[in-house]
Amino acid sequence: MAEAAESPGDPGTATPRPLFAGLSDISISQDIPVEGEITIPMRSRIREFDSSTLNESVQNTISLCVLGYCILPLTVAMLVCRLVLLAEPGPINFMVRLFVVIVMFAWSIVASTAFLADSQPPNRKALAVYPVFLFYFVISWMILTFTPQ
Repeated sequence: MAEAAESPGDPGTATPRPLFAGLSDISISQDIPVEGEITIPMRSRIREFDSSTLNESVQNTISLCVLGYCILPLTVAMLVCRLVLLAEPGPINFMVRLFVVIVMFAWSIVASTAFLADSQPPNRKALAVYPVFLFYFVISWMILTFTPQ
């Protein structure tokens, strides 16, 4: 059993005493009844199920997972632009990179829109596609404006 070297209140005494002294005197009484109910209020239970991904429809799990794969054309655009940047810089170099990025950006938008449009009501399709459009646009802009130092 671990022992304390000195108690902080008694600077003159150096008698060791057990670290957990006195804990064995504490006992739990068996005659105390434990009663009650463990319930979750209905309002918080509904909120918990609403935010759970286990109750999400398969269609929603798939509009969102596929959006990550729709970035593949922009990844290809990045690789092509990096290869083009190995050549001498100039207006032709920029025009090739611009063409590649625009084509791959359009491909990403069309691919992601096909998935998002099916999962949204007709009057909210543009609202659902807008954030994805901005996301792909910013990535395309970063690919196009990258120049090695």
